[in-house]
Amino acid sequence: MPDDALNSDGQGAVLSILTINDLHAYIDGELDAELVPDVEGMLDEDPRVARWAAAYRHQIACMRRAFAKGADDVPQRRREPVRAAVGREPDIE
Repeated sequence: MPDDALNSDGQGAVLSILTINDLHAYIDGELDAELVPDVEGMLDEDPRVARWAAAYRHQIACMRRAFAKGADDVPQRRREPVRAAVGREPDIE
């Protein structure tokens, strides 16, 4: 999916530019509320985007299950690169 995927309101008056970051934010529950209808419209209209979103959700679920087994069991030397990459300990739900 290109980073500059376009989604129009169909009337040409308003054009929203949705990016892969917007899709990530939507799936993570972090997207600005005003953009949610645009993303949901794109998911409804484009099966490729919907499949990508489903795969991303699955990937997140797999990572959460893997980390849920016990982040405290992971040796410090293995956690340090993750902390350095994201600037904090990973969130585990």
